[in-house]
Amino acid sequence: MDSTPLVTRLIPSPPYSYLKKFVPHIDLHRMILIGIISLLSLSGFTTKHILPISSPISSSQHINTWLPYDGAPPNASPFPQPSPRLQWKTLYAFKAVGSKKTYPFSVPQNWRLLWSCGNTEQTFYSLTIAVNAPDGSSIDPVAVLTQCQQTITSNTVEEHKGGTVYLNIDSDSGWTIQVQAPTSTSTKIPTSQWKTQQTLRSNGNEKTSAFTVPNHWQITWQCTLVEKNDIDVLFADLDKTNGSVADPGAINGICKNGNTTDWTQEYMAGTYILNVSSNTSWTIQIQIPQ
Repeated sequence: MDSTPLVTRLIPSPPYSYLKKFVPHIDLHRMILIGIISLLSLSGFTTKHILPISSPISSSQHINTWLPYDGAPPNASPFPQPSPRLQWKTLYAFKAVGSKKTYPFSVPQNWRLLWSCGNTEQTFYSLTIAVNAPDGSSIDPVAVLTQCQQTITSNTVEEHKGGTVYLNIDSDSGWTIQVQAPTSTSTKIPTSQWKTQQTLRSNGNEKTSAFTVPNHWQITWQCTLVEKNDIDVLFADLDKTNGSVADPGAINGICKNGNTTDWTQEYMAGTYILNVSSNTSWTIQIQIPQ
C-alpha cells in the first residue's frame, strides 16, 4: 500500500514568482537596484559610474552623473547675494524762502534731490522744483510737486540725466534742498564770484529803470522792517522794455525778522525792468559774474 499522504504538500513558490503572479507589471530586479542606489546616495556614495536604469546606451551617448548636495563645486552660492546699499554725498545745498533759481552746477548721470519744507509756522503751502538746462530749456519740469504739510515734510527724488543744470524753485514759504550723488562720484563744485552792475532803491511799489544783462545774472534784494515783528512781501516781475512779462515773480520774497535779504538767478540776456510791489523800503542789486 502506497504510504503517500492523501493531501499533497504544497511547495511554496519563491517570493519573486509569487509577486510576479499578482503584480505582473513590476520589475523586481529594477526595484531592488533602485533601492540599493538610494541607500548608497544617502550614505554619501557618489554614483557617477552607475548608468541610469534604462535601455543600454551606446558609447556616443552622454552618461548622466549624479552628485550629492554636499558635493557642489567650490565657490557655488545657492542663494543670490544682496547688492550693497548705495551711499550718497551732498554736492550742493540751498536754503531760502519763496521762489528762486539756483546757480548752474554739474551733476553725474545719476543723482538725486533731497528736499524738505523749511517753515514750521505755516502748515500748508506748495513747493515745486524744476530741473533746467543753462539755456532755460526744461529737463524735468516737475521733479518735485508737493504740498508741504504736517504729514509731508521731506523726501527724495532721483534724476538720471547728467551735465550742467540749475533748479527753478516755486514756493510760498521756506525750503531746503540738497543735491546728492553716489559717494563714488567725483564732481567739482563751482564757485561763482559776482560784481554789482546796478543798484536800485525805492520804497513801496515802483518800476525800476532799464538795465541790460548777459545770459546769466543774479538779483539780490534787501528790505527794511519798520517794526521788528512785521512780515512784508517783496514781489517783482521781470518785464521787457515793451511791457511784456519775461519772468513773472522773478522776486517772490517774504521780508520778516531773520529774513531781510535773499537772492535769485536769471538765465536770459536782454534789456529789462523790474516791476516791484512792496509795502516797505527795499534795495535791489543787479549782479553779473566777474
